[in-house]
Amino acid sequence: MPIELEKVAKFPWSPWLAQIRTPFGGTAVRWCGDQAAKPGKYHVEWTVDEDIAWGRNAKPAVGVGPGVPAGTALSCADG
Repeated sequence: MPIELEKVAKFPWSPWLAQIRTPFGGTAVRWCGDQAAKPGKYHVEWTVDEDIAWGRNAKPAVGVGPGVPAGTALSCADG
């Protein structure tokens, strides 16, 4: 998926995080790519680290159309 990387940051209590924009909106995600990555356009692959169980960690979308909700803390962008 094409993304626009805005910045990569590390806080003492968190993994590396990236502020990104996608064709569907912006969000912050765990960054598994180069920690020295510069802002710009990247192509990333999204990885699901656990089995998807409907009703437990997967549910119907709220709202209309595709999107990348902020604050999920479960996304990992690898660029």
